[in-house]
Amino acid sequence: MLTVDIDTGAAQAALQSFGNLRGRLTSAVRNTLAAGKAEAKSRIEARYTAKAPLSLGKVSLRASGLNGTLSFGGKRNELKRFILNPSTRPPHNPPGGLNVQVVKGSGGVLPHAFIGRGTVFERTGQSRLPIRHISTIALSGMAKAVSEHVLNKMENKLRTEINNALGG
Repeated sequence: MLTVDIDTGAAQAALQSFGNLRGRLTSAVRNTLAAGKAEAKSRIEARYTAKAPLSLGKVSLRASGLNGTLSFGGKRNELKRFILNPSTRPPHNPPGGLNVQVVKGSGGVLPHAFIGRGTVFERTGQSRLPIRHISTIALSGMAKAVSEHVLNKMENKLRTEINNALGG
């Protein structure tokens, strides 16, 4: 028969210190997610020509205990949110079509594109009709393109936050 006697004062103190440690670790997860969001914003702004890229979708930060998620969502964005020349509907069709740049440093001409009612359309046939609406990348796709850098930054930040939480 084995009997274990527990000093209730020491056990209470250990549980209390664990509770504080859990709070510090949850705070470390929150700080890591915030750093990941800031890194994603700066990387997306450096890569894409949108003026306010995080306003083009939904960014969600959730920290629960020792788990956390950083997610990006939203639908495909209008082409007019990026660099488009001409940016408004001219009185006549622009010669050569519309010049579009979504990713910095690369762009192209859409020869059969035009602006109608504030959105960009493209003729798909030889005649006046049929036309199709043109949209571009969603915020989640932009975040996926820069995710490697963001994950590396978050990993380093989490290490430093855990070391700070443990007092080391």
